[in-house]
Amino acid sequence: MPDQERQSLEDKFIRAMRIARGIFGKDAFRKRYREDATRQPINKPLFESWSVNFNQLNDEQVGKLTLRKDEIRKKFIHLMGDPRFNEAVSYATGDPKKIRLRFESIHQIIEEVLS
Repeated sequence: MPDQERQSLEDKFIRAMRIARGIFGKDAFRKRYREDATRQPINKPLFESWSVNFNQLNDEQVGKLTLRKDEIRKKFIHLMGDPRFNEAVSYATGDPKKIRLRFESIHQIIEEVLS
């Protein structure tokens, strides 16, 4: 892989991590069922889904989401209460239907908060 392409991937990764930290703090990429629940381990399917969705946003959208981070957190907690979504981030996570479900569900949260 050329250095320029590697650098671009690194920049996108760092950007997604900063966005996640700005919105979720130490709860980034963790299952959350209640606001006052104890912190869970980092979840790889959530890491993938949030990171990819964050990298599709422009800076203006990131700014809006950061200002509305409480709304995102509430919607995410609500989403984790959906048994289908919870299963999609917990069991047989490589199933294409589950991958699609979690990416689309997180995208929907972002769209709702941005509108």
